[in-house]
Amino acid sequence: KIIGVFKPKSEEPYGHLNPKWTKYFHKVCCPCCFGRGCLIPNQGYLSEAAASLVDQKLGLGIVPKTKVVNLASETFHYSAIDRAKSRGKKYALEK
Repeated sequence: KIIGVFKPKSEEPYGHLNPKWTKYFHKVCCPCCFGRGCLIPNQGYLSEAAASLVDQKLGLGIVPKTKVVNLASETFHYSAIDRAKSRGKKYALEK
């Protein structure tokens, strides 16, 4: 039984960790022909969550239940900048 699916924000279309680099180049080189002009980079997850909320309020049952959550684990790969930010926050909370 599937209880949840995790989709990292950084792997969204045009995200910096998305393995489909050609999408980025298509959007930059010829935005009128490729890509989704209305899609703001790293904000697609908010649209999905909003669509789920509207679907629930209208009682349609078409869109899968979607929520925005923050997940962290020692086994995830984090950039050096993200690791430094995390250490800084942890240090600030201890004081």
